[in-house]
Amino acid sequence: MIITQTPYRVSFAGGGTDLPAFYEREDGAVLSVGVNHHMYVTVSPRFEKTTRIAYTKVEICETIDAIEHTLARETLRITELGPHVEITTVGDVPAGTGMGSSSSLTVGLLQALYAYRGQVTSARKLAEESCRIEIDILKKPIGKQDQYAAAFGGLNYITFHSNGSVSVVNVSASMPATDQNPSPAPSASRPTPAVPSAIATRDAIFAPKLIQASRFLMSSSFASTLAKSAFHSGSVATSFNSCLKSAVPYSPC
Repeated sequence: MIITQTPYRVSFAGGGTDLPAFYEREDGAVLSVGVNHHMYVTVSPRFEKTTRIAYTKVEICETIDAIEHTLARETLRITELGPHVEITTVGDVPAGTGMGSSSSLTVGLLQALYAYRGQVTSARKLAEESCRIEIDILKKPIGKQDQYAAAFGGLNYITFHSNGSVSVVNVSASMPATDQNPSPAPSASRPTPAVPSAIATRDAIFAPKLIQASRFLMSSSFASTLAKSAFHSGSVATSFNSCLKSAVPYSPC
């Protein structure tokens, strides 16, 4: 059995700049933190040649196309898993709270299904494929911040570039560690828009102030409260071996 734990997120600034209507004109950015409320997904073998999915309702389907749960259906397609699988989902927070629950579920499903296949998946791949499922395939009118917040975890300064790529900077109380593998542009044939000097100037002012603000929070009286709810890692998968009665954690992504 595979169990994944994926955090919800809270944003401090920049909401709405992760939408294409904004970042295709100029780069967007958010300061986001993973909290200690999570989405849990389990994946286990099923003896029958069907797929069982349990959430607020229970589905038992003979084909992937028959699954009504859109996120489960599309994650099964991407990971190329089908019958003989049982999936359950449980959340600490109900849907519609504005904490990115649907994206946490998508990331958690992908993490669990890849782990079930024996694959350890990077946070970037989880975020990118979650965006593809929710935005490109299911056409949800949402941005990209939730998927990256759920996959990476922690306190991050996330930049949405006008060429479609995303950069993630982990903001710590000491020294920010920059993501060394920013995603490439979605298409080599698509030219990268020139960044106006005004945007570069804005980023030179905006990013340090957000990082400074986050450090202030960590050094203030609010830090003890924040520490109890923030800086939780991204989606993590654990495999439980019922014969050995032991848990073997996969590498956190």
